[in-house]
Amino acid sequence: MIEISVFHEGKRKYKSTGFRVTEKQFDTKTQKVVNHPKATHINAAISQYITQLQQKEVELLSKMKPYTVGDIVSDDNDKIPTFLEFATKEANDKNTSYKSKNLYYKVIELLKDFAGKDFYFDKITLKFVRDFDKYLYSLNLHQNTVAKRHTIFKMFINAAIRDGYMEVHKNPYLNFQVKKIPSVRRALEAEQLAALEKLEVPEGIEIMKDMFLFSCYTGLRYADMINLKQKDIVRSGEGVYLNIRELKTKKLKQNIPLHVLFGGKAVAIIEKYYNKLRDSIFPKFTDQHINRCLKVIGMMLKLDFPLTFHCSRHTFGTMLAEKTQDPYLIKELMNHSDLKTSMIYIHSSKKRIENTLKNINWGL
Repeated sequence: MIEISVFHEGKRKYKSTGFRVTEKQFDTKTQKVVNHPKATHINAAISQYITQLQQKEVELLSKMKPYTVGDIVSDDNDKIPTFLEFATKEANDKNTSYKSKNLYYKVIELLKDFAGKDFYFDKITLKFVRDFDKYLYSLNLHQNTVAKRHTIFKMFINAAIRDGYMEVHKNPYLNFQVKKIPSVRRALEAEQLAALEKLEVPEGIEIMKDMFLFSCYTGLRYADMINLKQKDIVRSGEGVYLNIRELKTKKLKQNIPLHVLFGGKAVAIIEKYYNKLRDSIFPKFTDQHINRCLKVIGMMLKLDFPLTFHCSRHTFGTMLAEKTQDPYLIKELMNHSDLKTSMIYIHSSKKRIENTLKNINWGL
């Protein structure tokens, strides 16, 4: 930890800067940080701290009253934050979806319940992470839910390393493996999708059904769909196109021909809810609310699994796989970062499996 030595009337106190570097990363002759990726930033911050301390002493001198070295260094605004204070600020500053922010705050609350609110960065050791892992499982959380909580905790730790509060080699996740099991991708089959299209639902949840179908026809995630604006829909003589930057990936989905996909069914839904006085295409519901409504719709369809909104995106991928068998098209339309993700839909396509088996000459 880099500290500033403050001396006054024979007494010395140390003011912490909040930055941690190794001995090799600090030049004692020049009193500068060296060989560190954030050296320029840290040195500038330290220089600012020193200036602030000098200004504080001038201010105390101007009052013509006795003061101590403690008066010079006392400043609550410059104290090292606790880990949870740091994590909360990091979560607040993240430019991400409402759902993701809620997950960040949930992990912060879990850490608070586990270790209290006032622990500092040096307390985060391998033992701390292992004990936190046991605590998460004691809450009867699913293995993949535990894995997600670790991923967010790890994100906060990496941010602390980035800002100099922790050292890279002390990252406990270097020696802790987060275990995850493959999740089941629930998707509607063609017959179930057709049944949903024809299903008459109560007036109050009809819009939920249409929003779900819109995602089935476009592959949009819920967060992207409720943020869909009029400007994202481009109408031309050739047809209707979608241009939108995804909240999760920050990638641009551009010139998606809605008039072609699934015979233009998404366009019909847009026109149904088009309102010149409203910038957004669809009203904003919480994902909890829409999933409760979808659960009712799933029961009406007599599905053997709970219907959730994310099922719509998997339905889009599954239908594309069965219609095209083209992983590159799936990757482009779903904005996957890895072709392996797109290939999952190809491998799990029941239609592909059936057709492959039918074309085999069994010789029996």
